[in-house]
Amino acid sequence: MCTWCREVHSHKGCGESVEKYIDINRLSEDHIAHIFDAFYRVPGTEKGSGLGLSIAKTIVKAHGGEIWVESKAGRGSTFSFTLPAYSK
Repeated sequence: MCTWCREVHSHKGCGESVEKYIDINRLSEDHIAHIFDAFYRVPGTEKGSGLGLSIAKTIVKAHGGEIWVESKAGRGSTFSFTLPAYSK
């Protein structure tokens, strides 16, 4: 499990795979609107270049998937993505 995650979930079905990573921190709506932008960093964050989520979005989209974040007060933020199932 990654160091910033509280839980990791996987689900396969309906021709796609869904992965969820639940962060212990909550993001405000202002940050959610920009969280996948290149070089965007949440104010007060000292680590990172702001490229990780932008790169993740590029990779997921290139493989026909979707990526998104949901955030709830007191529950943290859930980063999810889907990828189409591989077919020969």
